[in-house]
Amino acid sequence: MTPEQLEILHAAVYRNTGQDPMWIGYWMKHFVESEGMAWPDLAQELGTSSDNVVLLCLCRTPRSDHFQEDLRVVCERTGAKEDVLARVIRQEQAIVHWRGKTPSASTGWLLAASDREEPPDANQGAEADDDED
Repeated sequence: MTPEQLEILHAAVYRNTGQDPMWIGYWMKHFVESEGMAWPDLAQELGTSSDNVVLLCLCRTPRSDHFQEDLRVVCERTGAKEDVLARVIRQEQAIVHWRGKTPSASTGWLLAASDREEPPDANQGAEADDDED
C-alpha cells in the first residue's frame, strides 16, 4: 500500500468512526476538533503510533459499567496511555452531555413535551381571557 493510499484509508476511518459515539473514533474526532490539534499530535499525546490511533478509532467506546476494564483492554492492544485516553473520552462525553447533543436525550425531551396533555384548568383560563376581550 502506498503512503497516499494509507493516508486515504486513515482519513476514511477518522471520518466514518467520527460519526457514531459507539466508536472511540467519535470521541477522538471531537477532541481533536475542540483542541485544534492534528491527528499526529493526538497520537503523540496518547503515546502511540498513528497506525495505532487508527486502530483505536475502530475500537468500541468503553461501556459505562465496565469502563476501566474495557479501557485497559483497548490500551493494551493499541499502546495508548490509559489515563490520557480516559481523559479524552470522559471530557468529550461531558461536553456532549452538557450541550445536550445526545440524540436519545433530546428526542426524549421533545417527545415528553409534545405528548403532554394540557391540564383542564389551563384551557378554562384561556377561554375566560378570550371572553373578556
